[in-house]
Amino acid sequence: MLKFIVLGMLVTISAFAAAPKVGDSATYDLHTSQSPGDTGTLTWELVSFDAAANTSLLNQTITIRGNTKVDQVANTYEALTLGDRDMTYCTAQGGVADTIEVPAGRYTTCRIAAEDANSQTTVWFSGVPVLSMVKFIQISKADNSKTEIDLREFKKAL
Repeated sequence: MLKFIVLGMLVTISAFAAAPKVGDSATYDLHTSQSPGDTGTLTWELVSFDAAANTSLLNQTITIRGNTKVDQVANTYEALTLGDRDMTYCTAQGGVADTIEVPAGRYTTCRIAAEDANSQTTVWFSGVPVLSMVKFIQISKADNSKTEIDLREFKKAL
């Protein structure tokens, strides 16, 4: 369910991605309060894209407590290529300029918050490879559990 929420928000509001290349990847530290010790990593790697068809395919690898799951996730090409836009675009999407620090460094970002019947979600975007996400926090309204994802590193394909 997490991948659908994250990718749904990215398709809708990601506006800071650099031009993509197959092999670009981003790795995140993953923390959740649903079960003690549920920490791990999330990696997205760009497998393919077709600009004309507005499609892209990502390998998503999630490792929690030594268990690894790999999925291929379809997305839009647009989510990868909306380009480095200024903060005018950010505020037009309901976002706020924000500077944050994550394990990969300090970033000037567009922070966008959303809420639905099930959760409160905040995502910080900047010009990093793959899906532009620098940080993600989601709090469940059902049990107040929290999922936090922080960019650890990214690699641009050669």
